[in-house]
Amino acid sequence: MYNPSDFSVVVQGPVHGKPGDEAALQLTQRCLASARQHLPGAEIILSTWRGSAVSHLDFDVLIENEDPGGTSYYDSNTSKFNNNNRQIVSTRNGVLKATRTYTMKLRSDCHLIHNGFLNYLCKYNAHNRYQVFEQRILTSVAFTKDPRRIPILYHVSDIFQVGLTRDMKLLWDIPLQPEPETTRFFPETHIIYNEPYVYDAYKMRYACEQYIWYRCAAKKGINLQLNYYCEVPFSKIALSEKTLIDNFVFLELDQLGLRLPEKMDIELDNPTLYRFEQWEALYEAYCVQKKSNDFWMALQVKWNSFRYILKNFRRRKKRLQRMKRA
Repeated sequence: MYNPSDFSVVVQGPVHGKPGDEAALQLTQRCLASARQHLPGAEIILSTWRGSAVSHLDFDVLIENEDPGGTSYYDSNTSKFNNNNRQIVSTRNGVLKATRTYTMKLRSDCHLIHNGFLNYLCKYNAHNRYQVFEQRILTSVAFTKDPRRIPILYHVSDIFQVGLTRDMKLLWDIPLQPEPETTRFFPETHIIYNEPYVYDAYKMRYACEQYIWYRCAAKKGINLQLNYYCEVPFSKIALSEKTLIDNFVFLELDQLGLRLPEKMDIELDNPTLYRFEQWEALYEAYCVQKKSNDFWMALQVKWNSFRYILKNFRRRKKRLQRMKRA
């Protein structure tokens, strides 16, 4: 059994809740308190922005980072930003300061309700030939996308992660993504025919989750380069899934003991996500039995991508018809 004192907990991101705010707004205070409660003796690291109000918070180590800023997704609407470089800075600097055997990465607006994740550390030890980490990192099914259901490869959740500290350092010690050319890889008017998020007008080269794994895997000579975030080239489809199954465990929130902020609860019923039972079946196939049908998987992903092309074609056709009537 693992000792909670073997863990560093990196609480990263902005401080949610100022001194004197009501309890419902004190998300970061709740996050830190939950780590204290469910991992007594753990090293608690708060990695946030310089100038944040922290006098009311309980932590062992404070890291005050310079904010690298975010990049708006497109010029016509600057209310929504890609904050991946903020995430990389606060997580990387926190993980690099961790001194314990294991490190948890926890968003400052999430919290723990138990430490059930301990039951899954080192539980799955079989590997295929794409092992990057010494041990698998545990992560959440929330935001981990299945390309059979949505045309996005290697989109592994970055909300919560826990693993060996040296593996977490390998994952997060990466360069910042170049901006604005990552977020605005194409002009706003460019048509991506299979884009899954039509109304958000994403023109990214990589989604946040993709960029992190792409840069980490490259350290081990695994080429996951894409030309745009929803590109699904035949040569990368099976590689995408196998690298993820070989290096992560996708767990349900109740298995991890994780709770998301209310604004993210809608993600829990998202039909495009992997589920734990699916991960376990893929682990058995890829890593235990060493069996796979790469061509069949590629066909499934390609067919799903084509379905998005048809859906978007109908949307554009209806939009043109409405414009003509107007």
